[in-house]
Amino acid sequence: NEWNNKAVEITGFSRHEVMGQSLVEVYITDEFRASVKEVLDNALLGDETSNFEFPLFTRDKRRLEVLLNATSRRDVTGKIVGMIGVGQDITEMRRLMTQEAIFNQAQAANEAKSQFLANMSHEMRTPLNVIMGMSQLILDTALSAEAQKFTEQIMTSSESLLFLINEILDLTKIEAGQLELFVANLDIRHVVEDAVDSVASRALRKGLEICCYFDP
Repeated sequence: NEWNNKAVEITGFSRHEVMGQSLVEVYITDEFRASVKEVLDNALLGDETSNFEFPLFTRDKRRLEVLLNATSRRDVTGKIVGMIGVGQDITEMRRLMTQEAIFNQAQAANEAKSQFLANMSHEMRTPLNVIMGMSQLILDTALSAEAQKFTEQIMTSSESLLFLINEILDLTKIEAGQLELFVANLDIRHVVEDAVDSVASRALRKGLEICCYFDP
């Protein structure tokens, strides 16, 4: 048996502690003990194994991920006289691979969400444009004062919904780092009046009257 300085450094177990011990029985966890023993025993029979991965716990109870290559050791005549097991500490590599996998999954989920929002916005925008177009055609006809008011409310609510859809698309732009800001004038009186008009009909059906007042 051999236990080099690198093995001492990685595991924390000294050469004195390890030599003469059954490495499988003493240092391998229960759930991997049989499989590691099989890999080593197979190497003694000429069946070599590459890149067998298993966990190993150090002296201070840290879990390491080890990559084992088990090869047959032969004499000058080719007769198998032992086996050579070379373990590589791949703990950091496995951690980075796990992080990359998690990142890729999150990125794929984010892209799927953005695509869904874009598709949904498109599907909503099509019938909404029809509603707005027909409302405008109605407004261009001769209407009673009451019909004019109701149709204008339809148009106002449609424009508000279109604005909301555009904000959903802005969310995908934010995530992609492509959002562009712009300066726009805001008439607070108009905004409040539109908000009141959008819920006035529902309030009326419940026998309520909703209104707003601005102190001049």
